[in-house]
Amino acid sequence: MNWFVFAARNLLRNQRRSAVTILAAAFGFAAVNVFGGFTTYMFDNLRDGFIYAGGNGHLQIFRTGYKENATTDPGKYLVPGELYERLTHLPETDGRIRLVAGTMELTGQLDAGDRAGIFVAKAFQPSHRDVFFKESKTLGRGASFLDNGTALSDESPNEIGIANGVERILGLKIGADVALMARTVDGQINVVDATVRNTFASPSSELDEKLIVLPLRLAQDLVQTEGVGRIAVLLKHRRDIPAVEKSLQALLEAEGGGYEVKRWDEESEFYQLTKKMFNMIFGIVFLILIGIVSMSVMNTMSMAIIERTTEIGTLRALGLRRAGVIRLFAMEGMLIGAGGALAGMILSFIVWLFIKIQSPVWTPPTIGRKVPLEIGLVPEYLLMTTIFLIVLTFAAAVIPARRASGQGIVEALGHV
Repeated sequence: MNWFVFAARNLLRNQRRSAVTILAAAFGFAAVNVFGGFTTYMFDNLRDGFIYAGGNGHLQIFRTGYKENATTDPGKYLVPGELYERLTHLPETDGRIRLVAGTMELTGQLDAGDRAGIFVAKAFQPSHRDVFFKESKTLGRGASFLDNGTALSDESPNEIGIANGVERILGLKIGADVALMARTVDGQINVVDATVRNTFASPSSELDEKLIVLPLRLAQDLVQTEGVGRIAVLLKHRRDIPAVEKSLQALLEAEGGGYEVKRWDEESEFYQLTKKMFNMIFGIVFLILIGIVSMSVMNTMSMAIIERTTEIGTLRALGLRRAGVIRLFAMEGMLIGAGGALAGMILSFIVWLFIKIQSPVWTPPTIGRKVPLEIGLVPEYLLMTTIFLIVLTFAAAVIPARRASGQGIVEALGHV
């Protein structure tokens, strides 16, 4: 006896009920994979937002104690200019490294003549920033993230970019002259002149009225140092992060120690919290769908058993053992799971294709500009969900089948 053919024919005896059960499994399958595809896309954007848009790189180097004490004693916790200069040549000797870029974070006052305000600044070398944008896989290669004006340039070290909120509250325009005031590494007050070259959307509403970006050279002149606050190390491939991290730690130990090397995911607290939240939501959705699919399959099998009790008794009278009855209904459940997985893949592909054609856009957190919304088709999710759905429907069918197989032959034959 071909059990799969027998099970398939039994399912076709009540096509409507079987179709409804398969559709329930298919919608559950599609919902899990569409949501899983979206969360994968979300995590990719948050990762790229931190590594590329934020200019933080895959690895960061800074002095031990920098994060805790940089505001109170900035000069003591800067990476010396000589060490930074040597590290910038690492891409020439290590093919895994794409770029080594210095950054600084500072605060001060921005004077626009009749108006002034507090600023929070991030400084970088403009040509390095261009490399970060071009290397991004999800944010759009070559994206400038500007609303007005042109990108900063190494050839114009006294030009800055300001967030839209700064432009609004200080009444600044492209080309406006401003003065930046900040405390030097020696604790003195210093002022440098600058010109507004562009405006951009801040990734955070809290920083929109304070955030500015400026060339690293200008920031160093402002605080009167050759050092940098952090060193961002951009790699060619994420898989090289552990190996390069060890290499950098060994290199810095040879320099006398006192430095930390941190991976991007260790530094991005927002990414970790968001990932935990979405994983929890995904788990809840998954559990709900497990319940729905399980109840649907068990209900279908229970109805089939009630309708076929006399048939079960006949099969038992002809010599079919209890295990054979269980196997028959279990295979029917597996076929429902396989059919649901196949239909679910088709539904997932339809949703993916619809999103692809419509090309909606949204503004992810930490990026500050609109990017295309995508739903990924993740092969690992599709495979795991298929296996899980077949196992789930198999188990859901076995439960009522065990009960049916326990009936006596005479009792089953006399069932009305």
